[in-house]
Amino acid sequence: MADKKVAKTEEKAVAKKTKKEPKKVSAKKLPGLLKKKYTQQQFDRKILKKLYIEDDIAYVQSLFKKVNVKGKEKLAIPMDTELTKKELNRLKVIAKSIKKNKGRVKVGSFVAVAAVIAAVGITVTLFKNQVVKYGIKSAMQNVFAAKCDIDSVRVEIFGAQLTVNHLAQANKDEPMKNIFEFEKLDLNFNLAQLLRGRFDAENIEISGVALGTERKSSGALPAKAVKQKVEEVKDESGFYSALKEKSGTALDTAKDNLTAAFAAYNPQNVAQDIKENFKTAEKAKEVEAQVQTIVDSWKAKPAEIESQVKSFQSSAQSLASLNVNNLKTPAQIQDAVSKVTAALESGKKVKENVENVSNAIKGDADKVKQLSDELAKTVAEDKALISEKIGMYTSFNGDTAKGILSGCLDSVAYETLGKYYPYLKQAIDYAGGMKNANAADGDSKEKADKKAKKAKKKTATGRLAGRDVYWKADRVPKFLIEHLAASGLGLEATATDISSDMDKRGAPMVAKGSYTTEKQVHRAGLTIDARTDSTAPLITGNYSGNNYPFTMDMTKAVSADGVPSLEGITTITGTLTADADYSFGIDGKLGMNPVKLTSAALPNETADKLYQSAIASIKDLTLGAKVGFSPVHGLDLNITSDLDKKLMNAMQSMASTMMGEASAKALAKVKEEQAKIDEMSGGAMSKITEFTGINTSLNNASNSVNSLNDQLEAKKKELANALTNAGKAAATDAAKNALGGGLKKLF
Repeated sequence: MADKKVAKTEEKAVAKKTKKEPKKVSAKKLPGLLKKKYTQQQFDRKILKKLYIEDDIAYVQSLFKKVNVKGKEKLAIPMDTELTKKELNRLKVIAKSIKKNKGRVKVGSFVAVAAVIAAVGITVTLFKNQVVKYGIKSAMQNVFAAKCDIDSVRVEIFGAQLTVNHLAQANKDEPMKNIFEFEKLDLNFNLAQLLRGRFDAENIEISGVALGTERKSSGALPAKAVKQKVEEVKDESGFYSALKEKSGTALDTAKDNLTAAFAAYNPQNVAQDIKENFKTAEKAKEVEAQVQTIVDSWKAKPAEIESQVKSFQSSAQSLASLNVNNLKTPAQIQDAVSKVTAALESGKKVKENVENVSNAIKGDADKVKQLSDELAKTVAEDKALISEKIGMYTSFNGDTAKGILSGCLDSVAYETLGKYYPYLKQAIDYAGGMKNANAADGDSKEKADKKAKKAKKKTATGRLAGRDVYWKADRVPKFLIEHLAASGLGLEATATDISSDMDKRGAPMVAKGSYTTEKQVHRAGLTIDARTDSTAPLITGNYSGNNYPFTMDMTKAVSADGVPSLEGITTITGTLTADADYSFGIDGKLGMNPVKLTSAALPNETADKLYQSAIASIKDLTLGAKVGFSPVHGLDLNITSDLDKKLMNAMQSMASTMMGEASAKALAKVKEEQAKIDEMSGGAMSKITEFTGINTSLNNASNSVNSLNDQLEAKKKELANALTNAGKAAATDAAKNALGGGLKKLF
């Protein structure tokens, strides 16, 4: 069985290895170009010269044979030649390539193009400098809305260089000053890229830069009747909505804090505040009403109990004071015992009634005690409030000072954010648009590549004249400044890779520079990274500067008494990051030394004297700010400052020395209110005293009844002893009498 299986397997394997002969077709199916007969000269010119691949030339030559046509020797492919389908397809492709590979230059078109180029060249040569100068001036004036003066411009097209001599850009807000000016700008561009429709500035050098220089003539442009188009600001990110909510809250906080802090130092306000916050009157009224109800329910009881006690006392006191020695006979003693026993029974009933009343009044007594304690506590609190208000004039409360000005700083920060956010938004829009365009271009290129691959599969590749040329990666976008350098009086700045397509360039734009004057040093850096595959922030910036004159007028943001203005010399450091979704983060710090704080006079003379002295004593400040915004989480602002702390310390140190007179005035006002506290609680206290009298009366009655009962019990025991002794004496006498009679009879 195994041998047979092996034999069958071998037979199958042999059968599989046997291939069929390919099917062949006649040469009559060849393209017409290859069915013609050519002389050797025609064959070389029309066939061989239009083939550029050695294998194709050799293959075609092998097929053409010498044939005799009317006595002349020609070359042709014999019609009896048989070809495979693969060979036929190859020859069809070769025929198409031969037809396509015609002459490269059309003389007529070439002459026309050459004439146009010559005309353009002459025109450009004659007017290029004036045209470029006009273009630069127009562009600068459109951007800065003020005159731009240029001495001269020189363009060297074939030298690939542009030179601008002495440019001065006026300031629209100060027409007799320039924003900046420079002596010379040298721009070297890549002519080859320019011919390809790309601007590639390989290097830009700006020298002799000066800022804020004076002008000899006004830089204002002629007024134009331009209709201003009012455009509604689009808030795609939700920033302005968040800003409005936050700034409104900060403004309210600032006003409330300032008003509360300074109003507290007006003696009239202090007295009024104390009066409004007194709780004694309300509590006394409440206690008086509740105790009155309790008094009314027990008012009649003392008289009722007293009547019972007096009735009991009238009978019990004579019995309790009975002299037992005056009772001579047992019968007298027995009668007294009966009377005492009857009095005790009556006393027990009176005692029971008094105890029932005493037990019943205990709950109300506890309630009255509770109300009395509450009233006493309220009175103590009101008196403590007076002490606190008076003490405020000699020691400034840190809790009051805390946050007095933080709300003002927050309001200023929000106002500043609202003012400068449009510029940041424009930068984000520009850089983000570039990044989105790069991403879209990447998608379109990917789709185009896929489409080209599909088309390549459907159509055969043609053969064109030329050779394979390998280029390095194309890193030049339509607009590119590879390197820019500017220098002048104290100015040094550089920028690299300023491009319209950072994906193509493969690098972000990076700029940095410094500006130094006699007293100041400013340093700044900016990176814009619009590459689609970059994980870095879209915009990153940093700045530091010292000895910077800085003014912060907080009254523009907060219209409330006591809002100060800051003016001083500042050291500033800060960083900024922003992304295409309009989210951004700012981290900054301001160190002001020296600083001067000023404020308009407060309406309250006492508070103004203290406050003005306190802010005048502050000589340095440190402010910090962290701002974060994202469309998802909204706006977050954290202002840190030692202003509140310094103000608090200054006011605390000055309060004890400056507030003596104010304290005396306030104390005089407050004492008037203090005298009313006892008056307010008098009614309630009288009711409590009335109830106390009732309770005391009942307790006294109970004690009196208990005392009399104890005396009667003692008298009862004394009478019992007397009765026993009287019985014994009577028995002895009887025995004696009986014994005496017997003796008499006996004798």
